[in-house]
Amino acid sequence: MAERVGEPVIPLGGGDFHRLEDGHPTGLPTTWVQSEDPGEAGLLSALKTGPTALSMGIDAPLLLRVDGELLAIDAEGTILVDFEGRRQLIRNPREALNVPGAGPYRLETADRRIIALTA
Repeated sequence: MAERVGEPVIPLGGGDFHRLEDGHPTGLPTTWVQSEDPGEAGLLSALKTGPTALSMGIDAPLLLRVDGELLAIDAEGTILVDFEGRRQLIRNPREALNVPGAGPYRLETADRRIIALTA
């Protein structure tokens, strides 16, 4: 989990859906939560402690923390940006990344649109 001035940063996202014709489908962004217990209590507990990740939908590229490792999934051709602005091209559909610190990290498109993030 990332920290800023001693406080944990836990990425959460949510959308505002009213009508299909507005062009903003439900599930954008999608918040991913790692939890042993899929019930309400387990999810709420996991949200308080992390890890969480955000993506632009369930079929979009994703950054995940798994056993202390940062994974970019379905992210080939995107750019990983770390908390200091360093940039790294993601070359494979599933790539394990050697990154310093806890984050936050984000994936961007070539035109710098943010499409995923995690602490």
